[in-house]
Amino acid sequence: MWGSGNRCALLLHGSMADSSTWWRLGPSLAERGYRVVALDLPGHGASPANPAASVESHAAAVLSSAPNKVDLAVGHSLGGVVLAAVVSQLRPGHAVYLDAPLDCRSTAVDRVEVRARFTAMKDGRTLERLVRDRPSWHQRDREVEVASARRWDVPTAVSLAADLAGRDLTPSAGAHSVMLRAEPSDFVPADHASRLEAHGFDVVSIPGGAHSLHYSHIDEVMAVLAGLGDVSGTDEPETDAPALDAR
Repeated sequence: MWGSGNRCALLLHGSMADSSTWWRLGPSLAERGYRVVALDLPGHGASPANPAASVESHAAAVLSSAPNKVDLAVGHSLGGVVLAAVVSQLRPGHAVYLDAPLDCRSTAVDRVEVRARFTAMKDGRTLERLVRDRPSWHQRDREVEVASARRWDVPTAVSLAADLAGRDLTPSAGAHSVMLRAEPSDFVPADHASRLEAHGFDVVSIPGGAHSLHYSHIDEVMAVLAGLGDVSGTDEPETDAPALDAR
């Protein structure tokens, strides 16, 4: 957790990462008057694995650990998908999605293939490879990605991927919603972005951005967050579910 301001920000990381991914964004929000809470999703960081994971179980875990009142919620990739699943109950003032694939209707999952692919991704998340493939990243970005990949639980990820396949998690109403996407984006292609705008989203595209925009284009991300109006979230009761590790 960072900061002690009157406004609360909740941060949800992407797949194979954990709350340490926010090492720059969290303190930056704290400097702007937020109390910042970053959760480890199930099967990530210090939170327990769940080999029967689903969107609903992830959502329940987040709701059980989130603050009662959230003014700003930010979710990257998988974290954005989970944010979409909880936004109607969380009721933040602003919901910001970072290159999050909310529409998975065209996705099909072969569990054996996905397990093999995820295992290879985990094993291949090395510092040497990230130095080669992500030259624009800060060295600490690479270090936290390598460390978080070691803690990533593949069976949890496989179960969740199978549950997500064929589903559309786009929220229809609720908080002021912003999709920050890379341009071009493999996760939020142009036709999906247009559909989000039709649903009332503000869509901001960052030319040349990478999927992990909070690494590759942190200044642009912070500029968007800093420009959001002061809209307060709404108090909501907590639900019963396994608690997540929070920072």
